[in-house]
Amino acid sequence: MSRLAAIEQAVAELRTAPPAERPESGGGLWLLDGIASEYTGADGGVAHGGRVRLPDGREAGWQMTHPTGELLADDWAEHEGAIKALAHRHRLALLRELLDEPQTALQLAESGRHGTTGQIYNHLRQLVDAGWLSAASRGLYGVPTQRVIPLLVILAATRKEH
Repeated sequence: MSRLAAIEQAVAELRTAPPAERPESGGGLWLLDGIASEYTGADGGVAHGGRVRLPDGREAGWQMTHPTGELLADDWAEHEGAIKALAHRHRLALLRELLDEPQTALQLAESGRHGTTGQIYNHLRQLVDAGWLSAASRGLYGVPTQRVIPLLVILAATRKEH
């Protein structure tokens, strides 16, 4: 069988597979099965990731797995700054706006939605220090592509199940 024929056959099989066997359908526990196979004999692990297209056209794809033992052994206090930076409604609003389009502090201040210029700079500094934002050339602030998925995972984890 030629390589092309094999690929066509594999695609046809995927199209006819029952929905529960397709990872994108949400059926089955394919992610948990993957973690179990990666951490056989260990205490398990945690995985998170995603693939998104942002309003400005950037694509972000990211995945990470962490062994449970490492997460439990971490000094959780070291994560306080990153978590604390997200724990403010104005900083969350800034992140949401800057995820759509990088902007300068002046542009953010002109909208009138985020407080005074001084308050905006304070919030931006905290977000940059925590790694949630980067300051690019010409004073543009934006969410670094490698931080988009972790940010969305945190938001997804805090949603109340419906």
